[in-house]
Order: sequence, then C-alpha cells, then structure tokens
Amino acid sequence: MPDKIRNFPYNAISHVERHRAKYAAGATFVATVWLFNKIDRKAQWDAFLEEKGLTDEFYTPFED
Repeated sequence: MPDKIRNFPYNAISHVERHRAKYAAGATFVATVWLFNKIDRKAQWDAFLEEKGLTDEFYTPFED
C-alpha cells in the first residue's frame, strides 16, 4: 500500500505522457467551446444594447 501511494505521482506523470494527445484534444475542445460561448454572449449583449438604443453610449469612450 505505501508503494502505491509513493509511486502515484510517477504513475500519473507516465499516464499523461502516454495519453498526451488525448489530453491535448480535450483541452482544445474545452477552449473552443469556451471561446464560442464567449462570442455568442457578446453577440447577445450587442443585440440587447442595440434594442435599447444604448450602443453609442456604451461603446463611446469617455471624453476628458
């Protein structure tokens, strides 16, 4: 039992090294879904601002 606990970090590292393509594909998928979700929320926000007529007020920078 102590050997299993002591060897866990080494076993985990070797597992990730053997399956690195699967982990890379999973990380790429998650990042892509997150990005498209972010883009969709931005489009919804812009549509809301346009509907309320606040686009110019929201996107115009402050004037000093």
